[in-house]
Amino acid sequence: MQKWTWMGGWLVIALLAAMVEVEADPPLRATAALVPTCGSCAPGSEIEAEMTFLDNGHNLVVSGTAEGMVPGTVYRSLIYDIQSDPDDCVAVAPPGSEDDIRPTMLLGFRRVRPDGRGTLTTINTNDRQDYVPLDKIGTVSVRLAPGMGPNLQACGEVLLEDD
Repeated sequence: MQKWTWMGGWLVIALLAAMVEVEADPPLRATAALVPTCGSCAPGSEIEAEMTFLDNGHNLVVSGTAEGMVPGTVYRSLIYDIQSDPDDCVAVAPPGSEDDIRPTMLLGFRRVRPDGRGTLTTINTNDRQDYVPLDKIGTVSVRLAPGMGPNLQACGEVLLEDD
């Protein structure tokens, strides 16, 4: 009986050690302040936005608000790879490389209220299926919908928060 107690104790210790090893990492958090003064932004854009990011390792939750939008206009937000520059908001990583996120760049479309404020809340990317890890994202933008004139309206760097 004493032998089982001793072996049971080691079994409990081994199980506890295994549980500690598989404990999930804390979620990553980031913010971005988007401004219309980037080098590639459309002249006259007055859009400023704040966005927050939460990555639990399986899903990326993004939410944000913007001001200075034109009611009735369709805006979209895109994310860009870690190598991107907040002055341009364009994909830089070579296509097909491990940092290339081109196929999953579209976060979603913003709903614009009559007062010119727009909101965006999404899980993962626009299709809600493609997960992009937060540590692969360098910048985020507000753009006009395709075919609506000068595209880039505001751009900002995605900054990871310290724990």
